[in-house]
Amino acid sequence: MGNIGDTCNPISVANGCESGRNSQGRKTLGSYTEVSLPFIERIILRNKITVIGAGNVGANCAVWAAKKELGDIVLVDVAEGVPQGKGLDLLQAGPVEHYDVSITGANDYTPTAGSDVIIITAGFP
Repeated sequence: MGNIGDTCNPISVANGCESGRNSQGRKTLGSYTEVSLPFIERIILRNKITVIGAGNVGANCAVWAAKKELGDIVLVDVAEGVPQGKGLDLLQAGPVEHYDVSITGANDYTPTAGSDVIIITAGFP
C-alpha cells in the first residue's frame, strides 16, 4: 500500500504496511528496525537531593531546589509525619508552580541512599 514517503510506522501497519526481517535477521516495520541496546546498569535521569531537617529552613531549601528542578528531593526529619506532609505539599504544588520533580518525606535515612547532594539544616540530631 502507498504510504506517505513509502515508509511505515506503527500506526500505518493497520493500513497494510509490511513488516518482516532485514538481512541481519532483525525485526523491521517498514523503515524502522528493532535495535537491541547493551545492558545498562544505571540510567541517571536526575540528581537526588536529600534535605535533613524539614523545618522552615529545610522546607525552604526543598522549595527552591524543586522550583529550579535541581533533582528529586528527599526530606528527612525526626518529627513523625512532618517531612511526609511537607513533601506531599510540595509535590502537589508542582503543577501549579510549573516544576516536575519527585519529592518524598521520611523519618529514617533509607530513602536517601544514592543521594548526590545532602543539605543538613537540622537543629538537633
